[in-house]
Amino acid sequence: MSECRFETTDDENHIGWKRLICKRCGSSMFSPDPPERTRRICSHGGNCAHLGPEVRQQECPTCSGRIRVKVFACEVYGECSLVKTLAGVQCCQGCPSYLAIQRAEAG
Repeated sequence: MSECRFETTDDENHIGWKRLICKRCGSSMFSPDPPERTRRICSHGGNCAHLGPEVRQQECPTCSGRIRVKVFACEVYGECSLVKTLAGVQCCQGCPSYLAIQRAEAG
């Protein structure tokens, strides 16, 4: 899996950490570190062969504000989210069943 490519936004949380947004997958997080020092597995482009289409959105109980997380079909677990753990929904980040999509190499 590849890593997120973060960029800094103007948003800041109550302790002064900046919100970073991945330019590839759109996920965001607050971090005290600059984008180039922040590491996270990126879920851009459906890297897992088991990942299906978006089937619904679910409110995130641990996120600040009213954030809705996209839930996708998964051939192994039924449903999954790309980077956020939700009750009853497998999270793709760190998933033991991850299977990389094989891409044809240019020759």
